[in-house]
Amino acid sequence: MSDYIKGLFKRYLITFPHERPRLEQLQTQIEKRGQDLYSRANMLGHLTASALLIDDDERALLIHHKFLDIWIQPGGHLDKDEWPYKGALREFQEETGFEGVSMWDWHESHANIPIDLDTHAIPSNEEKGESEHFHHDFLYVLQLSSPGECEVPMSIDLNEVKDSNWVPLTELMSGKYEEKLRRVAKKFLSFNSSQGNSFTPVVE
Repeated sequence: MSDYIKGLFKRYLITFPHERPRLEQLQTQIEKRGQDLYSRANMLGHLTASALLIDDDERALLIHHKFLDIWIQPGGHLDKDEWPYKGALREFQEETGFEGVSMWDWHESHANIPIDLDTHAIPSNEEKGESEHFHHDFLYVLQLSSPGECEVPMSIDLNEVKDSNWVPLTELMSGKYEEKLRRVAKKFLSFNSSQGNSFTPVVE
């Protein structure tokens, strides 16, 4: 599976070459032998996956995370040797109870690479006995399987989530939200405004 992650990372950098400098930490870990990126005990950095559901009105579904106290996309740790795109869908469904979704078509046409890769620090958590560490997050976009399903009641996992909300992509690009969400909103809107299945990267 380490070869799969390495290949996925390589394909991502081919698609978004301008992002290489901010992903140096992940690249170093991928290239270093003996690194178990799936292990939560690897405090240098381990893999997570997340999913941002975007509806037909270009609104994104966000959750309010209890521990981090921020509005983010649903996501979590990957199981051992789990493919990131499958983990993103699993985590989304576990946290929201929302099953009327599928992977955005762009991912399939781009060999299942994520729309965004992000390395970020996670603060220490005494309740879980975890010290400060890093997550390497593979973010995927989901779409509704059928029009109008965004109004279907969700079953939010209240163990880690306070609330949920639909946020317009134009609002996501404001300074109120994390940089990765601003990147994803720009990429998604850039893709939708392009012709066919091509993608024009948005250079920051």
